[in-house]
Amino acid sequence: MANQIHGARAELYIKVLTPADIDEIGQAIWAWKRLALALSAIDRASFTLPTLGLALRTISHNLNNAWIADRRLNQGAARASATSR
Repeated sequence: MANQIHGARAELYIKVLTPADIDEIGQAIWAWKRLALALSAIDRASFTLPTLGLALRTISHNLNNAWIADRRLNQGAARASATSR
C-alpha cells in the first residue's frame, strides 16, 4: 500500500507536477507580470492555470473534505470517550 497516506489514496492529495504543469505555471507568472499588479491582486482571473487549476481545485476539495471528515470523527471519538468515563 505504498500509495496510502493514513488510509487514504495518495493521488487524492498529492499532485506531482509534470513538465507541462511547470510550463503552465511559468506562462501564468509571465502573464501576471505583464499585468503589473500587486502581489495581493493574484486571483484566478489574473493568474490563469487552465489545466493545472482544475487539478489543484480538485485536490483542495479532497483535502478540505478529508479534514472535515477527520474532525467530525475526532469529535465523535472525544464525546464517546467522555461519556464512557
